[in-house]
Amino acid sequence: MFLAMNPFDILPTVTVSRTRPRVSAKELADKYVVTMSAPGVKTDDIAVSAGDGHIHLEATLRKATDKTMQVSIDGLFGPRTIRAVQSFLKQMGLDPGPIDGYFGSRTVKAVQEFLILREYDVGPTDGIFGRRSARAMQQWLKDVDVVEEGFAIGPIDGIFGPRSVVGLQATLNALQVPAEHDATFKRSIELPREADLNGSIRVTHEDGVLNVVVAKVPSAPTRQLTINADNVAVEAKSDDAALVDDTKEEKHEAEWETVVSPEEDLKAKLAGEGVDAAMVDHLLELHGADADACFHDLEKLRSWESAIADLVEMGLADLVANQKALLKHEGSVKAVVRELVSARAAAE
Repeated sequence: MFLAMNPFDILPTVTVSRTRPRVSAKELADKYVVTMSAPGVKTDDIAVSAGDGHIHLEATLRKATDKTMQVSIDGLFGPRTIRAVQSFLKQMGLDPGPIDGYFGSRTVKAVQEFLILREYDVGPTDGIFGRRSARAMQQWLKDVDVVEEGFAIGPIDGIFGPRSVVGLQATLNALQVPAEHDATFKRSIELPREADLNGSIRVTHEDGVLNVVVAKVPSAPTRQLTINADNVAVEAKSDDAALVDDTKEEKHEAEWETVVSPEEDLKAKLAGEGVDAAMVDHLLELHGADADACFHDLEKLRSWESAIADLVEMGLADLVANQKALLKHEGSVKAVVRELVSARAAAE
C-alpha cells in the first residue's frame, strides 16, 4: 500500500502557508475604524467593499516563488513526504485538502484523480489507496523518470513499500514542489447601524497595515424650543424632542470589538480543555468550526481513557495516534490495535 507509515502515527505538523492577517475594529467618537495587519501583502492584492451592514475584506497572500520543499530520501512515508505530495497535487490544480501531512481520504482521492487524468487505472475514485492505486502510482513514477540515471522503482506490484517511497521522494525533490501557495483570506465585519456605509469610506494601506475608516451617520441638528412666556430655552433632539442632559460627559473613544475567527475561538476553547495541539488540529480538520461535534468527540475520548491506557500498556505509546484511531474506529480497541500494529510492521 501507499501507506508505508500510518497517517495517524504523525507528529504535530506545520501547515505550508503564511500567517493569516489579524483583524480588529474599534469605535471612535465620530467613526468606526477596521484595521487589518497583513505584512507583505501588496495594495493590489487587497480588496475592500461594503454592503448589508458589513465591511468585506479580502487579501491574497502570495506564495514565495523561490522556496521549494525537499524531503529526506529515507523510504518512510512520513508527514513531510505527505505534505510534499499534497503541495504537488495542489500545484497540479487538484484539491488534496489542507497541506497538513495527513494522508486522509481527501488527499488519496486527489492522488487518484491525478493518475486518472494521466490515463492510469486506479479503480474507483473512492479515497482508498488500494493495490490498483498503488500500482498506478508506481507506474507513473517509472514513466515520469525525472530522477538520476540508475534509479529503479522496483516491481510494479501494488505494494507501496520503502523502495516505492524512495522513488516518490526522489521524484518530488526533482520536480521542485513549491513550499507555499497563494492563499485567499476573507473576512466580513458587521458594523453598528450608526455606520454610514452609503457615505465616504476611506481606505489606507501602509507598511502592511490596512485601515478602513467609516464615518458615523450625522446626528440630527438640535433646535431651540420656547417654553412659556419667560422664553426659557432648552435643547432637544429634532427627531424625538427628548431633553438633552448636557451634564453627561461624552465618551470620545471606546473599544468596540476584537474580531476572532470561529476556528481560532474553538481552537482556544479546546486548548483550554487541555487537549493536545495535534489533537485540536485533528478535531478541527474533522469538524471545522462545529463546536458541538468537536466537544462530542472530546467527551468520547474521555470515556475511553481506560482503553487508551490499555493501548499504552500494549506498547502503543503514541497517545495522539491512539486517540485518532479510537475516534476512527468508534472506540474498538481490537480494530485500533490491528491498524496500528499493521502500520508499525509496514513502517519497519
